[in-house]
Amino acid sequence: MVHLRLGRDHGRFGQVTLEAPAPGVATALTAGADPLSPSMGSKGEFSNEDALLVVVDGGRLGLAVADAHFGVEASHALLTALAAVPTLPADPGAWLAAATPEPHLGSPSETTLLVVIMEGSHGRGVGFGDSSCVVVTPDAATWQNRRDRRYVHPGRPDELATGRPFEVAVPPGGLLLLFTDGIDECHYGRPRTSVGADDLVELHGADPLLYARRLTARALNGVRGHPGGQDNIALVVVRP
Repeated sequence: MVHLRLGRDHGRFGQVTLEAPAPGVATALTAGADPLSPSMGSKGEFSNEDALLVVVDGGRLGLAVADAHFGVEASHALLTALAAVPTLPADPGAWLAAATPEPHLGSPSETTLLVVIMEGSHGRGVGFGDSSCVVVTPDAATWQNRRDRRYVHPGRPDELATGRPFEVAVPPGGLLLLFTDGIDECHYGRPRTSVGADDLVELHGADPLLYARRLTARALNGVRGHPGGQDNIALVVVRP
């Protein structure tokens, strides 16, 4: 089963599309350009940038989110290439190596990219940029990856071999989240006044689809009196 969702197919800003592509898995995507969003000051006419991917292959679950820095070419090309890999390997680095994205030569588009392969409640990931992989329990939200400001481009495949690796372990009853910074920087560029760890924990009791619905609503509406909905969102919620 391959569940690929690209922001270019969702042009109305702030409209959330939720789906449950597999048992225990939910996805949410918002896209489109909000002309009043501070994010548009640095992006010009580029919009519809986020993308997400869920692949179920036997006992393995492949997950990815991407948030292009400019345009759609990088995020969409990289996740489309991952979706086309015929067999999901055990190692996320091997998954990236097997993908052959269209390079879009001459495009300025670069993207964050977060890839995780789960087998049961344990997994391995590779990250580029500031998207997040978080394990949520009733007591804590724990980031699994180290975020940075490094972007990748389909035309530079050598960069895909240099991502930051990390391990994932989800305890019984826990949730695994992958999301772009439209969640934790829903108040654009201001993570301290955006959705944070306390919000992720507070929503923990919901099933994956309801959790995705409530989390995206919180990000779009803003928290604690601060504005939200100032960037696009790609979100995957998994209960192993």
